[in-house]
Amino acid sequence: AEGGYSDSGGRLPSEHQLSADLDVSRSTVREALSQLARQGTVIRRHGIGTFVNQHARHLTSSINEVVEFHEMITNQGYDSDVHLAGVEIQPAGKRAAELALAPDDDVVVVDKVFLAGGNPVIFCRNTVALALFPKESREGLTSDPAWQEPIYKVLMERCHEDVTHHVARIRATTAGLRLAETLACSSGHPLLFISEVGYNVDQRPVVSCLEYYRDDMIHFHAVRGLVRPFSWESTKSKSEQ
Repeated sequence: AEGGYSDSGGRLPSEHQLSADLDVSRSTVREALSQLARQGTVIRRHGIGTFVNQHARHLTSSINEVVEFHEMITNQGYDSDVHLAGVEIQPAGKRAAELALAPDDDVVVVDKVFLAGGNPVIFCRNTVALALFPKESREGLTSDPAWQEPIYKVLMERCHEDVTHHVARIRATTAGLRLAETLACSSGHPLLFISEVGYNVDQRPVVSCLEYYRDDMIHFHAVRGLVRPFSWESTKSKSEQ
């Protein structure tokens, strides 16, 4: 992002040179470059080298990555703040299946509103099974100031659960009266809606997240690689054989 490693053409040093400069193994460098290539941050040209993708270097908030909301908002140039709208314990109900619970199992539901430059831009509802919390820590759970912290920190420190990945569904929606009031927008205002479940390393569901974004202030991007061959390329290839 700062242009400190690539030459004027955007080419990065060799794996050997990066390994020496960063004092890490070549396998570590190779894995890092592979991850950057999958993200679209760099482009690897066989026999030539690895180049910075100039079209992606300054993009922020990839839709393919889960980052804390504070970081997302500050990366887009705003001062960030959060308002804890409510914490309740209630039956899992409709969220039961995605958390591998019975409908009458208790869950903790945490509502937060994130602000960018003083304007509410994200409403998030996190749902976590009450059973993940040690019994001795459940008294006063709904008034615990820790909920002001990122949900991943609470899960790590209170439940010893580390979320490693999410499976998300993304769609457009509009603000109803309640969401419009929460996000200080008009009823019917377009919103981006992400419904996702976070899993631990054992692929067990840990947290359900419902997220609504004001698309006039919070923006996502994705570098989308082409999946080859295309159908017409396959047909051509077979006909030439």
